Formats: sequence, structure tokens, C-alpha cells
Amino acid sequence: MPHVLVRHRVNDYETWRAGFDAAVDMRKEAGEISSKVFCGSDNPLLIVGLFEWDSLERAKAFFEDPRLKDAMAAAGVADEPDVHYLKSLPGDSPGK
Repeated sequence: MPHVLVRHRVNDYETWRAGFDAAVDMRKEAGEISSKVFCGSDNPLLIVGLFEWDSLERAKAFFEDPRLKDAMAAAGVADEPDVHYLKSLPGDSPGK
């Protein structure tokens, strides 16, 4: 399964989190399987998300949709998101 790593800064975590949580159905309908959210150890306003997606094509369609940029701005994303599309390497498995 492909993964997407997203890094951006936010103005306020609580505001951003409310917007992120409100979009869960939209993400699931677009193919998200799971998500994990982290913050910087020295900067709680640096948000890093790791998402598992059902297909690379659907992930790209979602993250490149202009409506997502509008939703992120409304949730208080303070900079341009840094988005990376990832795939697992052969021989990699949980617990290794």
C-alpha cells in the first residue's frame, strides 16, 4: 500500500485538529486507510502526517485537489504543505 507523508506548520493545533478530524469522512471516501499525526519534538506547531492510502493514484488525486488547499487554509495551515508519496521497499515488513 502507498503512503503519503505530509509536513506543514499550523497557527493553532486545536483549530487545525478540529478541521482535520472533521475531514475524516472525506479522506476515507478518497481512499485513506489510516493516518498517524505527529508534531515536532521542539515545535508543537510543526505537524507531520503519515497516511496509508488504497492506491497511489487516488492519493495523488486527493492531495492535489485544489479544494484540499482551501480546507487546509481554513484549518490554519500556515505554510505550503510538503507532500511526499512513498512506497514500501522489498523485504520491509512490520517488526523488522
